[in-house]
Amino acid sequence: MKAHTRLAGKYVRKLCCLTGRVYEGYVNIFITNNKSLQFSRRGFSTLPSTNFYKTLSRKPPWRVLFFGTDDFSLASLKMLFRELEDGGLVKQLAVVTSLKTKKNPVRDFAVETELSTFSWPCHAFPGDFDVGLVSSFGHLLPECVIESFPLGMLNVHASLLPRWRGAAPIIYAILNGDSETGVTIMQIKPRKFDIGNIVLQERCPIAPTDTAPVLKERLAELGSKLLQETLKDLPRCLHESVPQPESGVTYGMSYERN
Repeated sequence: MKAHTRLAGKYVRKLCCLTGRVYEGYVNIFITNNKSLQFSRRGFSTLPSTNFYKTLSRKPPWRVLFFGTDDFSLASLKMLFRELEDGGLVKQLAVVTSLKTKKNPVRDFAVETELSTFSWPCHAFPGDFDVGLVSSFGHLLPECVIESFPLGMLNVHASLLPRWRGAAPIIYAILNGDSETGVTIMQIKPRKFDIGNIVLQERCPIAPTDTAPVLKERLAELGSKLLQETLKDLPRCLHESVPQPESGVTYGMSYERN
């Protein structure tokens, strides 16, 4: 009895499509006596899937769900609202925030401008929005929420990642005497904060006289500008994103004054 049984190439192509890749060329696949699959990849090449090209062909305006709470978040939300009002990069805008927090500039602005508002925690939003945008939100987002958005979720982070991952990057940059910091637009991944690919990043000097509130205001404006640039060619920016360097990782976790 032969050790292997040959399977048809048609079956291989159906199987491999599950990976999101289109396979071109003749492929041999064998099933061993212990039922495991073995591939022979001679004459085998891969091409981007049709979903890849569909994503690249997407154009603004976008349907945006924004996640945020504080003054740093507010700068990006105001930019998105201007784009909505001017018929620019945004055609639909809603907000996810905490309705229980006493001081919440994002909630107040959403109420004032009559934007649809959802209280966190909330469920996934399948098909309702193209992309989720996050700025100083402070909650770990579950995979089901991230996967609700065809273009994923992006975070506006106030540091030059991977330096100062965490909730207090501005404070830690000043306390450690950094001469510069910046803003990173990054993709959000589940289960951990601030580990996703870098989409866009820009540096910002720290003056010796800078206080945390002054630097925060400057970085908030820089963040809204970078976010606007990203939205102009979002699919291309996502495709050209790069993993964070493995070296230079530091953490700026929550900071409380004594």
